[in-house]
Amino acid sequence: YAGVNVGLASTYDPFSQRANKKGVEFGATWSPLKNTLTKISYFHGKTLDTDQTDKTFFGRLSWFF
Repeated sequence: YAGVNVGLASTYDPFSQRANKKGVEFGATWSPLKNTLTKISYFHGKTLDTDQTDKTFFGRLSWFF
């Protein structure tokens, strides 16, 4: 469980918006080129306040200079 006000410096990923939800996240990272990182993940769970099912795909592409 990670509620909305769980702490001052929470450890969940803020870009995938996992606050106030519980569930399982599966993901993979891959570096296809030099200085490039890709991440794709899938979240399956539910919200803690409304008890609704939540299914989310999330992808990120990062370049490092």
